[in-house]
Amino acid sequence: MGVVNVKLTDTFSWVKYLYATRTGLNLTLSVLVCIAFGVIMHFFGFNFSQVLASVIFLGTVLATLLFWRYRLIIATLGVALFLATKTLDVKHMLEFMHFDVILFLIGMMIIVAYLREVGFFSWIAISLLKLTKWEPMLLMIALMFLSAIFAALVDEVTSILIIMTIIFEMCKFFQLNPIPYVISTVLATNIGSSATLLGNPVGILIAFEAGLTFWDFIRWATPTAILCIMITIFICLHFFKSDIKEFYEKIKGTPPSELEEKYFSTINKKKLKISALLFMSVISLIALHSTIEMLLNLEKNAMLLITSFLFAGIVFLLSPEEIAEYTERHVEWRTLLFFMLLFAKAGALSYVGLTKIFAEGLYSIVGGDYLLLLIVTLYTSALLSGFIDNVPVIATLIPVIKNISEYGINPYPFWWALLYAGTYGGNLTMVASTANIVSLGMLDKEFHKSISLSYWLKIGVPIVLITVTVGGLWLLSNIILLP
Repeated sequence: MGVVNVKLTDTFSWVKYLYATRTGLNLTLSVLVCIAFGVIMHFFGFNFSQVLASVIFLGTVLATLLFWRYRLIIATLGVALFLATKTLDVKHMLEFMHFDVILFLIGMMIIVAYLREVGFFSWIAISLLKLTKWEPMLLMIALMFLSAIFAALVDEVTSILIIMTIIFEMCKFFQLNPIPYVISTVLATNIGSSATLLGNPVGILIAFEAGLTFWDFIRWATPTAILCIMITIFICLHFFKSDIKEFYEKIKGTPPSELEEKYFSTINKKKLKISALLFMSVISLIALHSTIEMLLNLEKNAMLLITSFLFAGIVFLLSPEEIAEYTERHVEWRTLLFFMLLFAKAGALSYVGLTKIFAEGLYSIVGGDYLLLLIVTLYTSALLSGFIDNVPVIATLIPVIKNISEYGINPYPFWWALLYAGTYGGNLTMVASTANIVSLGMLDKEFHKSISLSYWLKIGVPIVLITVTVGGLWLLSNIILLP
């Protein structure tokens, strides 16, 4: 971008300067949108605190979209504004920050860091890929299934970090275009992350808020995730068929033994059995957490935190010299702080009574029709998640779903509607989920390549429409089984 020569002493020169740059134009439009939104809310009778809270929230959302790199700064300033304008108080800010979710994530990040460092995930991945004998079509299917499984059992970001490393090495070795493999595995990761309460911040937040168990996810989320993964694989194989054909041509006569040896060399064989036992123990205790809580008369979700803390402590015992490494480098402190501030901002809307008003309005618009309300919630949430970011969207809508119960509506199916919308809707655009952003950052760093919005939408739109619809149909078909 060239230097813009504008004399700021001239009348309206600041306007000329802003309009001379794209960033300035976007910023100006965002400010105007916020002002217009505030005026409209005032016109419809909202009180001053509600108008102010809405404008601050909308302003921080738009600023985050425009300046994603500075999202933590924006979130910090946003919460400061809420407190300064008394649209949020300290007591409720701390309550809305969901420290139970944050502490659970910290422990899991430490556990996952240990498993990744000893090569546990690399061993699983390369062993599975060897079974495909590097046949291109089977390889893409295996990578997508592996992405979904890792996302479900660990989390979407860990899954992406592992799978992207494998994909990049493979593409360099065979001189392939990495974009088809990046997109297909990201799509699978987002869908797979819905299958358990471990896979996605969206699922973890919903589980803690609604008191959902591991087995609730197995019952309501896993079947539709499996079906959606199969559909997504079929679409990807068709969409990227020319790239798969190119792989067939390049792999002829090229033994991948060198690539396999490179991955197996990163595995700590002494610690592999211990890491496998640790992984299975964590998954088992999380799966049985609700039963153990009942037997031991523990608080709801207490066993989730106990498991996270217990095995993080075991990791520290196994590698005491790595404690600083695990806690400082492998715990995503910036992401966790962003989540805390984000939850507080969403909570501010509830604090001033906006979520209750929104629930009332939504209920009146659909005329109290239960099924129509469920469908509107599902598709609206998916659309918002696709263009904003699934975590802030779902965090904002959770208080709305809580308010729905005041009208005699069972909120249980709506929790699953939010889960499907947030995770499946995360495939709509490149910025709709953390997994998308992380993978594209790695792609740019490793290959200096980017993916255009138009190209992503070609495959993202049909997959989101189909998978969200599948989730909705599964939800509707199971409502009759609710007690």
